[in-house]
Amino acid sequence: MQVAKIVIVEGQSQFNMLNVLAGDLAYSFRQKGIQVEQLNLSQKIETINDNIERLREWQPDLMVSFCPHGLFRKPEANKQLWIWEYLDCPHICWVVDSALTHFPYIYPALNSKNLILACADEYNEAWLKICIPEVKAFYLPHAVNFYEESESSEVRDVPLSFLSSIGNMQSMELSNFAKDFSPSMYDVLVEVSDFLWNNPEVFIWDALVEHIKQADIKDITLDKDLPLLIKMFVIIEQYLRTRKKLFLVNALGDFDLHVWGSTQWESVKGSFVYHGTVSFAESAAVFRKSDCSLHIQTSQIIGGLHERILSAMLGGSLVISEYTKELRRSFINGENIILFNPSKPEELVPFLKNFLLDKTRITSMAASAKQQVIKEHTMHNRVEKILSVLNKFNI
Repeated sequence: MQVAKIVIVEGQSQFNMLNVLAGDLAYSFRQKGIQVEQLNLSQKIETINDNIERLREWQPDLMVSFCPHGLFRKPEANKQLWIWEYLDCPHICWVVDSALTHFPYIYPALNSKNLILACADEYNEAWLKICIPEVKAFYLPHAVNFYEESESSEVRDVPLSFLSSIGNMQSMELSNFAKDFSPSMYDVLVEVSDFLWNNPEVFIWDALVEHIKQADIKDITLDKDLPLLIKMFVIIEQYLRTRKKLFLVNALGDFDLHVWGSTQWESVKGSFVYHGTVSFAESAAVFRKSDCSLHIQTSQIIGGLHERILSAMLGGSLVISEYTKELRRSFINGENIILFNPSKPEELVPFLKNFLLDKTRITSMAASAKQQVIKEHTMHNRVEKILSVLNKFNI
């Protein structure tokens, strides 16, 4: 079947970034000659209901959503149903960062729809195929859209920027979660966290399962204890991410570091300049005035490529990031990106002291990275991949 009509769902997430990316995806599908309608779930329920009825009559071939949070209550209904149950679309494609944390939403759809999962992390794709052999899943890295632009007049007056939020500082103390687990499982939580700190490219789930096996905890099974294991996964991910960020900021205290992000940064001691929160739309302006941009990859997509890296590159800022498999595959360390070991951020210090003074080299590397993004990492590239996979699955 040839895909001719697509509904793209937006507005079901608190992250405005996903709404922007939904619009970018719709634009790229239209460039391929495919009819696209966008369904916004943040509108009034009466408006949503009218739009769904209209789209049912339109008979789309495929529904695409950046997030599987698709519960919706029809005015005359006495229960909540999934959005795709109302829309009556024959196929759905969910683009997800973490298949683990979204699993409670994914599993019900597997039983009633032809579901395809686009995973922003290679490890998540592999995990899904192990747990659910019949699942249709493929790897789809993050992307950005490039529109022809006029030359920016903004002055690059920020040597080093860091756009990142940190969560509740409680996540920095694993002992706060001891009461949530049995003693043996809490020991696993601590051991896995320490192991991953020194082995940052290992997928959290793989390390968690292996350490449970080594601890010989026989009463823990995937089928019975999946919610517990997912909870451990989330705690470890938040702990590692927060620890990396704080270590990095502390190690780079002698540099002119400018931080944008959540207000929790106000309670962090350091010599950096904190500028407050920044929206997804505003972040582009920050990148355009930053010589270099620091990045810590979320552990949920350690086997993927984060949108913020691509946005920084598109803004002409040279990315300095912890290394990941996808970054090593997509870019060349020392030519269009600077990669470092996240568990040893102090190794960056002697390098950056001289490197940040070499504006010519920074500008050249940033320009090379931007061209690489435009060539291989736009939403147009991802639409090509989606259409290829749909054809592979005979959709």
